[in-house]
Amino acid sequence: MAPVLFRIGTAVVDTYTVIWALALALALAWTRRRAGRLYRLDDEDARVALFWGFLGILAGARLGNILVDWQAYAENPERLLRPWEGGLSALPAILGGGIAAWLVLRKRKVPAWPLAEAASLPAAALVALGRWGCYLNGCCYGRTAFVPWAVHFPFDPEGV
Repeated sequence: MAPVLFRIGTAVVDTYTVIWALALALALAWTRRRAGRLYRLDDEDARVALFWGFLGILAGARLGNILVDWQAYAENPERLLRPWEGGLSALPAILGGGIAAWLVLRKRKVPAWPLAEAASLPAAALVALGRWGCYLNGCCYGRTAFVPWAVHFPFDPEGV
């Protein structure tokens, strides 16, 4: 595991954050390109929908974590004001991004399916690349395995 990519003074740059950010940037750029070339979606419509979709991804990811870990937030509500302390959830992120982009395209009277199809392959690549960030961070592990190719997660042994 390599949860810390590098440090700048006292600031820590997480491998997880960098990989997910790069994967998201690549997926958004790739989707925009596919939307125009393959599905003839107007670039301005794609750009605006992807911008709001990005904000929806962030909101959905955070809201999903709050719903999953509601008890911890109820005990310490000030955590709601500290999003940098982590807490994201992948499936609500996808849902949030999709809903936000759909609402924008609906308001602009543009069909959403071309953008959804353009985003399908980049979204799959985003998740695949992002999971490498999870792996290097030592989170999102599965169940205990006793096979030679199993990976040892040295962090949080009580949680495994």
